[in-house]
Amino acid sequence: PYTADMDTEPTNVYGRSKLEGEKVVLKNPENIVLRIPVLYGDVKTTKESALACLLDTVRDGKPAKISSYEKRQPAHTQDIANILLDMANQLESLPGGVYQWSGLEKVSKWDIVKLISRELNL
Repeated sequence: PYTADMDTEPTNVYGRSKLEGEKVVLKNPENIVLRIPVLYGDVKTTKESALACLLDTVRDGKPAKISSYEKRQPAHTQDIANILLDMANQLESLPGGVYQWSGLEKVSKWDIVKLISRELNL
């Protein structure tokens, strides 16, 4: 939904803190910021990931409010690691500024809960 060159207007403290961090980094025009979406991948505990924690919600079996309208494009941590490695290998020629990457599939938290439930036969 967003591109790296769009104006940003964070709606919460978390978003504003991320934008402030970007501004500090970009004071040097040669620096690079990579904006990434919600991540998924290997975790030690389900609390480490906004998507993995949904597993606890499904396992709990109690009614819960889960968003079905906010669509996200999650990215796997290994994909982001590969992108960062590619960027690092191109630092000499890569222009400074903001870059953005996300997965291709748009899903809501509700979509993820349904997927987890189906895969675990719950």
